[in-house]
Amino acid sequence: MEVDFGEILEPISRAFWDDYDDLTENEEYKQPEWNADDRDVICPENLKSFIVVEGQKAEELMKLLVLGDVKPFLSLKTGYVSLYHLPETKTMICTSEEKNLNYYGPITEVLSRFIDKTPEVVGISIQPSSLHKGQKDGDSDKVSFIRGLNSPFSEIYPLKEPNFITGVSAGVASWRKFHDLTCFCFAVYVEALRFDSQTIEPLVGILKKFGVQCKEGQNINIKAAESNLYM
Repeated sequence: MEVDFGEILEPISRAFWDDYDDLTENEEYKQPEWNADDRDVICPENLKSFIVVEGQKAEELMKLLVLGDVKPFLSLKTGYVSLYHLPETKTMICTSEEKNLNYYGPITEVLSRFIDKTPEVVGISIQPSSLHKGQKDGDSDKVSFIRGLNSPFSEIYPLKEPNFITGVSAGVASWRKFHDLTCFCFAVYVEALRFDSQTIEPLVGILKKFGVQCKEGQNINIKAAESNLYM
């Protein structure tokens, strides 16, 4: 086959197709929508904090720690994201167990009316410790530890390259940065396959720092995944 210098050949194999191309034409892809009419999706007045907690079993974990019997303020029709309003602390908790990479951007868009108006936005991503790369430092030898990106707390070790934040937390942080707004991000690295009172200590600690009180004496025993590569 003769090819002229500089000629562009479009790939014809499905192996070269990009999953992000032509999402609107993909029959399997559905634009995220709330389980409410758009006119009813209103950010509560005087909301102080919007906190994203994402990862495997994030919603179940937050129900045990914080939410209890609180009903979702909103949930996505497609996708695994729910919002919980805590009016007594003027906080909105966003739980996400979404794994579809195509959804992170659109989910950020439907969250924009909340993250635009809330003074304090926080992203907390629960990840397996096997994904943490680089030199071991500080408390990284423990069963779970936390790293911060743009953290206001000096006692929390910073998240260093090549580690990064992904998912809805990354989408929210990028959206805030693009609009010249602050977002605090944290990665909670967990080694165990189960969440228990010991492994969730970093999560409980960071929630308390942002004014979210966790229930004391809870017997936490949640199977996170079949392996430590659950994200």
